[in-house]
Amino acid sequence: MCPLPTDATAPSVARSQLKAALAQVRLNEELVYDFGVMATEAVTNGLQHALGGAQRLERSTMDIPYPLEMWVYHRLRPEPQIVLKIFDPLNEWTPTQPGTDPADQLAEHGRGINILSQLSSAWGWHRTRSRLGPRPVPGKAVWCCIPVTALCEPPQHPQLPIHQAAEALRALLAARGIDRIICNHDHNRSLVSLPSGLTIWSERPGVFRWKDPGGDTHLQTTADLTDVTETAVRLHEDLHAAAQLNGSHDARTEPPCTPRKRIAKDSWMRFHLSHLPRAAS
Repeated sequence: MCPLPTDATAPSVARSQLKAALAQVRLNEELVYDFGVMATEAVTNGLQHALGGAQRLERSTMDIPYPLEMWVYHRLRPEPQIVLKIFDPLNEWTPTQPGTDPADQLAEHGRGINILSQLSSAWGWHRTRSRLGPRPVPGKAVWCCIPVTALCEPPQHPQLPIHQAAEALRALLAARGIDRIICNHDHNRSLVSLPSGLTIWSERPGVFRWKDPGGDTHLQTTADLTDVTETAVRLHEDLHAAAQLNGSHDARTEPPCTPRKRIAKDSWMRFHLSHLPRAAS
């Protein structure tokens, strides 16, 4: 992770920092170059649309220590991949053109969307919170990923015990500014419950399990702790956006639900989240 400047030097700084990070896993030069090109496009998008194009952010970004951040990490599922994310403090696509497709907006400053789609196995955006600075702020991340099976020396992913994995997840979520988190343990599993109603179970044989707002169950190894944290923050922010869209209370600070209330709440959220733009990594 590293902060990026908010001027024309940002793309070159991103490429330099990214090259140093990828050197640690001995990624081949061709993929390092591809990641550098994709980072340039994503950072330029953040500069032009989130910081420069959205005039309403001028005052708010003055109080944000690092308006642009670059995150890069290795994950094991759905296949070994390196994921690159560029954070900016605008949690939607540029509001100047309502209804504009995100791909068209990336293409406004050149080859953006074509480059991301051609060089990556997948790309997109999602709501999230910053990871650097003294206080987390809401925003979005533009992301892309490339499979790296047998193409690098992947970092070690420790397989944490069930209870330790849950506590580590709780701590990472708290560091992103999510409070009122419940973390409980029994003999065979642990749960981490967020104030938005999202519950993530840590279970044998070393997996996290959760249901998304559509009711689909997801499993991911506890070794992918960073990626599970990113998913949990994304779902939490989407639930908050759904609550705001429908005039409800703030899902970021709502007290944790009782099981019966959570069932009703989850059904309500599944319906209203269908009106949000699809955004996932």
